[in-house]
Amino acid sequence: MSTIHSLPNELLEKIFVEGAYLPPSFAEDYPRQRRFSNIPVQHPLATSLSQVCRRWRNISHRLPSLWGFLHLSRSMETHRRLKDDLNKSLNWIPDHIKRSRDSPLHITLDCTRFTDLYPVLRLIQPHSERWRSLTILVSHVGSLPSVLARFTRISTPRLQSLTIVADIYRKGIISAGPLPGFLVGPTPALTMIRLEGVYLAWNERPLSGLTSLDLCFATRWPPADKLRAFFDASPCLEQLVIYDDIEALLKNIDPRPFMATIELRHLKHLTVEAYRVPESADADVASFVQLFSFPRLETLSLRGLRISELVAVARIFKLLIYPGNFVPGENGEFVAEGLPMSHFAPFLKKLCVARLLQG
Repeated sequence: MSTIHSLPNELLEKIFVEGAYLPPSFAEDYPRQRRFSNIPVQHPLATSLSQVCRRWRNISHRLPSLWGFLHLSRSMETHRRLKDDLNKSLNWIPDHIKRSRDSPLHITLDCTRFTDLYPVLRLIQPHSERWRSLTILVSHVGSLPSVLARFTRISTPRLQSLTIVADIYRKGIISAGPLPGFLVGPTPALTMIRLEGVYLAWNERPLSGLTSLDLCFATRWPPADKLRAFFDASPCLEQLVIYDDIEALLKNIDPRPFMATIELRHLKHLTVEAYRVPESADADVASFVQLFSFPRLETLSLRGLRISELVAVARIFKLLIYPGNFVPGENGEFVAEGLPMSHFAPFLKKLCVARLLQG
């Protein structure tokens, strides 16, 4: 019988690199449970692979890109044991950076396990020009200002992706003051931002020049005029994902009657998922969608809507909703393609619906 040890080195190299790109383990029932702190911290993939056998060690050492994935955290046991000697839990970082040579660096920084970020940043900041992606994990949005303040003098000219995730999301947890700007240097390559359970100051860098923006439980949206200014400053946006309490968003935005729509002129893919507080609450997705215009929209994904809410959105796009129009897609979605032309979104050709609720 064929085993993994019979695979050629070239195929193993591809498998190792693909594995390095897998995202960190996150709890799926967020925000009803903690996002990441209840999941055990794993050893860096490159280290684990190099310890399997001599052959795998030789292969991993020939792959500089494999060593560029740095998940900076500590197990809770190590966190308690080494609280006064942080350097002992970080002594692997210089070796990984050296083995990565000139490859891009993908940084995941678990700030909940470090009482002081300075020893960590001291090791990785000299290589910030190689940072390709940055993921910042914080306990909640209230702890974010002190974390972001550490990044204000770091140059990241090649950064392409930024993710900030809060372990805990509750509506009552807010930042005591406005969140500061950060990454104040030029970030010309930054095209993707994902926020989960946190928010950033609207219209502050680096929230501009994006092609992809995920806003999950970033409920503290600005009023309509500032929201318009933000999207006007992001003219290249092609993909927008919103997973939130829709009623809270509308309350914060506070749209006025006869308000001009906010044009998302290059948006091609829009996903809206409704989170309900409480679960019996309404989600007026139709009113939210009508705040915008989508002259280039191609795909619309709706998740967690009631049937009546879906019908209300369908009326806006002038879509006829029949079960026979949909076929099963990926991730539990049902997909309808070849949609009739709509003045509201003339290029819309694909509708994806998932987790449809009664009512």
